[in-house]
Amino acid sequence: MGVRPLVEGEKLLSLTAVVYQRGDTAGQLLAAISLLPLVLVVGLATCILCRREVHTCFFLLGQLLTELLNKALKETLRQPRPADAPADDYGMPSSHSQFMGFFAAYYCSFALSRLGHHSRLEVVGSCLMSCAAALAVCYSRIYLSYHTVGQVFAGSGLGIACGLLWRCLAVAVGPRLFPAIEGTGWARRFHLHDASTVDNVFVSAAGAARQARARKRS
Repeated sequence: MGVRPLVEGEKLLSLTAVVYQRGDTAGQLLAAISLLPLVLVVGLATCILCRREVHTCFFLLGQLLTELLNKALKETLRQPRPADAPADDYGMPSSHSQFMGFFAAYYCSFALSRLGHHSRLEVVGSCLMSCAAALAVCYSRIYLSYHTVGQVFAGSGLGIACGLLWRCLAVAVGPRLFPAIEGTGWARRFHLHDASTVDNVFVSAAGAARQARARKRS
């Protein structure tokens, strides 16, 4: 079943549309993998709605700001994508690679700081998964001809640098900023809280649930 070509005045929403060659199984898999940035944004937003943690909001804010930086750089550099790219906007730096570089760098630096409170397998395993996901997305952008190797390296390098800088900012201002946000009226209204100083949020949440259940029974 074919897809009709775009007519004058129409534009494809490339955020969720990824082109691959018909019959190319690897291309189909990589096309799905290249949607990981969108999945991660939804995942972070879901964590915010379910957990209401200030630090997660800070993490998502950094991801969104790096996307704005990517848009500005693309409009400034105006470097075209490869000649056979299935997209007509600028390609330097790769936004997917920059997003995943930021995510992997920030997540790994945060997770490794929790080694004393979580099992080594849990922390190192999740870090390896985030790095593998970033590499897979970067490779998908080259394989599917959306970006040149240089554009992907530039995007991932910039993303890693931004992720590490954002994590340094969180460490520097978080101990003062996060509790201050937690104390505002709107934060109390929406139950936003700072859990960044909790040793193990899983243990803390489980303990709170057991205590609440015990109080309800008594």
